[in-house]
Order: sequence, then structure tokens, then C-alpha cells
Amino acid sequence: MLLLLKSFFDIIALRRGPESIPSSMFVLTFAIVLMLASSYPAYLITASEESHYATAFFAYGAGILFYAAVIVLAGRAERLLVAVSCIIACGSLLTIVFALEFAIFAPLLGRVEAGAIASMIILWSVPVEGHIMSKSIGCHWLLGLLIAIASLVTQIGVQAMLGGS
Repeated sequence: MLLLLKSFFDIIALRRGPESIPSSMFVLTFAIVLMLASSYPAYLITASEESHYATAFFAYGAGILFYAAVIVLAGRAERLLVAVSCIIACGSLLTIVFALEFAIFAPLLGRVEAGAIASMIILWSVPVEGHIMSKSIGCHWLLGLLIAIASLVTQIGVQAMLGGS
């Protein structure tokens, strides 16, 4: 389990790709459990900002479906399970780091300053997801980054259509 977490952190640091993670339902289940565990503290931090938890989850699902469609359309369906597992797990680990950073620094620096640092941590998920996508479909990293940006825009659009903030 610790080796799996280390591999996910190596992906977050862009030192490894999703090929270093086994393609299995166990890993996907682990990633989903990690996502559920990490989303609650993040929700508690943003709850006062009129966020819509269900809407955010639905938009996140739309982003995952976007990535899945790109992988399948690129003819790399065999990499779908591991790519989705990596995207979910790495995003969840970044969310945990976000929550820890905010909990530690908000009392010291203030909510605005801690929120700015936390936003940069969450923003790092875009190049991480781009890295995962570029390795998954075998394209240049810049195309992977553009795919990740398109997924982010899709998620923001879905959230806006559903009335979330």
C-alpha cells in the first residue's frame, strides 16, 4: 500500500507515469476510497463559500468521462483503468495536501493567504493530469496539458450549468 502511495506521489511530482501503477480494480477501488476520504475535509473547508458538494462531484465525474472518451478515441482503451485510477488517486492526494496546508496555515497566515497557497496546490492537478494523459495516450506532454485544460473547462462548464459555484 505504501509503495502504491509512493508511486502516486512520484506521478504527482512528474517523475513517473501511470505505467508504474498496476492496472487493476483494486487500485481503482483504492483510488475511489481515497477520493471519498479526501473530499470531506475539502468540503468542510469550502462549505462556508456556498459550494455545492453534489454538483462538484457530478462535474468531477464529467471530467473523468471526458478523459475516458479521449483515451478510447485515441485507441488506448487498454490504458483506461490505470489512467482513471491515477487521475482519481493523484487528485485525491493533492486534495489531502490542500486540506492539510489550509488547516496548518490558515491560523498562521490568515484564510486569504492560506487559500492562495491551497489554490496553487489544487492548480498543480492540471499539469499532473496532463502528464497522466500524455503517457496514457502516447502523445507529447503539451497535448496532454491541453487535454487536461479542456477537461477543467468541461468540469467548470458542467458545474456552471448545474448552478454550482
